Amino acid sequence: LPDSVEDVKSRAFENCFEIRTVRLSTRMKTVSEYMFVDCHALTHIEIPDGIKRICNSAFSDCTSLQNPYIPQSVTHIEQYAFKNCSKITHLVLPEKLTLIGAYAFAFCQSLTYLFIPASVNEIENSALSNDTPFYESKNVTIYCPVNSFTQSYAISHGIRYINAATPDQSH
Repeated sequence: LPDSVEDVKSRAFENCFEIRTVRLSTRMKTVSEYMFVDCHALTHIEIPDGIKRICNSAFSDCTSLQNPYIPQSVTHIEQYAFKNCSKITHLVLPEKLTLIGAYAFAFCQSLTYLFIPASVNEIENSALSNDTPFYESKNVTIYCPVNSFTQSYAISHGIRYINAATPDQSH
């Protein structure tokens, strides 16, 4: 998207089956709700620094999306943001992130490495079923700092975790 674009409305690219690569505008502050939902051919997204929020279902069901870089400016990853992104194998979440929404990484069957920084202080469960944001992502191991909110969350929800102060640079 051209750098002159500041805002893209909800569902702007929904069901665009031919989109393979996208570079978002450096003037955008959010990836809007359902922006790329069901873009099954999307393999690469360039999210610029300056984006603060990845909204509800922004990349939900982008089944070809592979390991997006999430910039340090992102503070919120909302519910269903990356649901069923089945080609993602590893993610390093940014140091300013505070919120992970319900089902944000649900059904990400290939996700094995997820680094969650100490800044995260809220991880939402499903209101009705108490499912975690990692529902049916059975291969995921969360990497997080010792004594962090995320470590406590992982323990209380029976999620595999490994203590790590910083992300593994090979991921």
